[in-house]
Amino acid sequence: MTYIFKYCIAFLLVCITLAGCSTHASNWKEWDTEKRTVFVASNIAIAADWGSTLNLTERYDENYHETNPLLGRHPSRGDVNKYFVARTMLNYQMARYLPDPWDKWSLSFTTIVHSKAASDNIGLGLEIDF
Repeated sequence: MTYIFKYCIAFLLVCITLAGCSTHASNWKEWDTEKRTVFVASNIAIAADWGSTLNLTERYDENYHETNPLLGRHPSRGDVNKYFVARTMLNYQMARYLPDPWDKWSLSFTTIVHSKAASDNIGLGLEIDF
């Protein structure tokens, strides 16, 4: 695992832990339809990016490489899984603890970023493969 990746994972875990101190915590039952929809869309986008990035790890011999600086140029399958598990956990924590409207904005931003990454990967010939 790359040096920066370890520190990013540690940072994410600290953020998740500190998020428990927030007074804005809410659960799924308290979320409105818009927040639930954006949360589901963001997780679908993360899953698509995750699957296409996993496909990339099997195709380095075809000159594919990762462009996410947190993962490095040629991350292992395990590193990709660790990153996306942490990213999915962070997505839930942001939805749960950020106040309105920041919660929906962060989920929308996540949806856009990961949809673009998955779209770019598919455009390069990668597949969504778990």
